Amino acid sequence: MDKVQKKKLIVSSSLILLLIGTKITIDRETSKLNERVASWGATTVCEDVNFVSHRGYSSMYPDNSLESIKACNQLKCIDGIECDVRLTKDNKLVLMHNDYIGLKPVYDFTFDELCQIDLTNTLTSRSKLFSGYNFKEQSILSRRYEILQNSDYTLCTLEDVLRVRDKSKILFIDIKFSGYNDEYLMAKIAELVSKEENVIIQSFDVDRLKEMSLLYPEYTYQLLISSKRGLKNIDYEFDAYGIKFALLSEDTGTVEDLINHDKQVSFWTVNSYKDFKSLIDRYGDYSDDIYYITDNADIIGYEHTFG
Repeated sequence: MDKVQKKKLIVSSSLILLLIGTKITIDRETSKLNERVASWGATTVCEDVNFVSHRGYSSMYPDNSLESIKACNQLKCIDGIECDVRLTKDNKLVLMHNDYIGLKPVYDFTFDELCQIDLTNTLTSRSKLFSGYNFKEQSILSRRYEILQNSDYTLCTLEDVLRVRDKSKILFIDIKFSGYNDEYLMAKIAELVSKEENVIIQSFDVDRLKEMSLLYPEYTYQLLISSKRGLKNIDYEFDAYGIKFALLSEDTGTVEDLINHDKQVSFWTVNSYKDFKSLIDRYGDYSDDIYYITDNADIIGYEHTFG
C-alpha cells in the first residue's frame, strides 16, 4: 500500500470513527434529555395550562393501551386523559381509535379475537414525519418511537380505564359511533360512568351526541369539531366544544364567544410547542377554560417552562 492510499485509509477511518462517536454522543444526550423531560412531567404541575394526554401517555406507550392509561397516573403535568371507545361484536367497550383492522371493521371482532392480533402498528399510529417539530422534539420523539415500536401492550376496555385511572384527572371519553348497536353503546357508557366524577363524554357525531345528552342529561358533553362548517354551526347546546386547532388560524372570535356562553373549550391535537405557543399567545387570557389535548404534554410543558 503506497503512502497516498494509506493516507486515504487513515482519513476514511477517522471520519467513520468521528461519525460513530458523534452518533453515540447524540444518542446519549437524547436519552438524558428524554429522561429529564419525562421526570419533569412526572413531578411538576402546570399551574397556568390545562393539558390532556391524548389516547393516554401515547408518546411513551402504545396509544389507548392499558399501559398508556396507567402511565398517566404518574404525569402530574396533565389535568386530563383522553381515550377512544368503540363497541366489539360481543359488546365490549374497547379502547381503539381506528374503525378498521385491515379491511374488517372493529365491530366484526370479539374482544378475545382482538387480543390475539398484533395491533402494535395500529395502536402506535402517531406520525413519524415530525412535521412542525423543532430539533429537540424530533430527537425526543424519535427515541420514544424506537422504544415504543417494541413495547408490550394490553388491549384495554372502558371498565379497565375506570378501574385504574387517577380519578382526580378529567377523563375525556371519545365515543366512536359506528352504526352498530349505538343505543347499547350509549346506555352502557352511561351506566359505567354513573358513579364517576370528572368525566366528559365527547364525539364528532353531533346527532348521536345530542341523542345521548337528551337520554342522559346528567353528564357533561363535548362536541368535537373538525371543519370550518362545524365552527359556523355551533349552537351552544353542549357543555363543551373540542376544536381542531388548525381551524383557528382565521378564527374571528369563536373561542371567546364560547367562553362568554360559559362553555369549556378544548384544542386538539396540539403536538408541537410551536403550535401550542401560537395558541397560548392568542388565548392565554382564557387559560382556565381551555384544555390542550396533546400526545406530548410533558415535552410541550417542559419547553413552556424552560424555553
